[in-house]
Amino acid sequence: MSPPASPLVSICTPAYQAARWLPELAASVWTQDLDDFEWIVVDDGSSDGTWELLSAQGDPRLRAVRHARNRGQVRALGHAIALTRGRFVKFADADDVLRPGCLRGMASILTANPPVGLVFGRRELVFEEPADERARAWAGEFGHIHARFARLAPVNDGPALLDEYLRAGAEGGNWLAEPSGVMVRRACLEQAGGPNVHMRQTLDMDLWMRIMATADVAFLDEVVFDYRVTVGGVTARGVADRGPWLDPLWSLEGLSALPGVRERHRDLAPLLRLRRRRAVSALLGALRDRGPQAARMARELGDYARWVAGRAVGRPAALHCPVPPSAGAPGPQGLVTT
Repeated sequence: MSPPASPLVSICTPAYQAARWLPELAASVWTQDLDDFEWIVVDDGSSDGTWELLSAQGDPRLRAVRHARNRGQVRALGHAIALTRGRFVKFADADDVLRPGCLRGMASILTANPPVGLVFGRRELVFEEPADERARAWAGEFGHIHARFARLAPVNDGPALLDEYLRAGAEGGNWLAEPSGVMVRRACLEQAGGPNVHMRQTLDMDLWMRIMATADVAFLDEVVFDYRVTVGGVTARGVADRGPWLDPLWSLEGLSALPGVRERHRDLAPLLRLRRRRAVSALLGALRDRGPQAARMARELGDYARWVAGRAVGRPAALHCPVPPSAGAPGPQGLVTT
């Protein structure tokens, strides 16, 4: 099979130390009943055989890049998105599995509904440690995240959903789906930008919010992927060391930078002020308690203050990874190390 020059769908997978799970994801990708796709994998400096597994795939629809050193999740995902050439971009995390028919079902919705910029579906939870009480507690809280919306129709007004999320204080993390449950229109990514370069954990909902602000959102009420629950993984560690403490503030700043968003969403400005006060309070608390993360938090809040100062004089640093027009998306063909 020849790789499509202008595929309908580009699948994006950032991968780091993913050799344990990648074969299962690959099998689910290659057996999709839609052939018009490319699969872009960015191996972010893995040392566990991830690159060797990619090299052995043998399907010309795979376009893979290997970072010589680890650059972090944001840069890996941003690089993968920048390489896409498809009309639609499907996300697939390396430790998840796409269900049969996932690509065709989601792409058909975007094709039939031009105002829709994002379509998401449900997932089945797969527990790495089924007896882990923490995993079961997590599932009880986050098992049906889409149910936090008061009502979901097959096609929904995106700004209205965003208003509902903002009125709730933008609390509770992701209300739609993890990356593997989402497909977006690439033109919306060009407009909204890629991942926020300051985010540490909640990259997905940050990106979904910016697309919701300008486009309709479709809900495919069926299971489209299997989500692997690893409570001891990156998410749990990030919360434990307060790594993502500024994520909500950076996310709201990125959203408010979109033209017209502040005017259309009146809850955004007061929510931003609240998040700023919370950030200062969190830092003061860490300094008072002499917590181990206080110095890092002070540096990060200083970075935020400098960004705000730059914006005030009309020279804000870029918040989002760039998404070039798909016609200009650079190689690679096959597998390349950078």
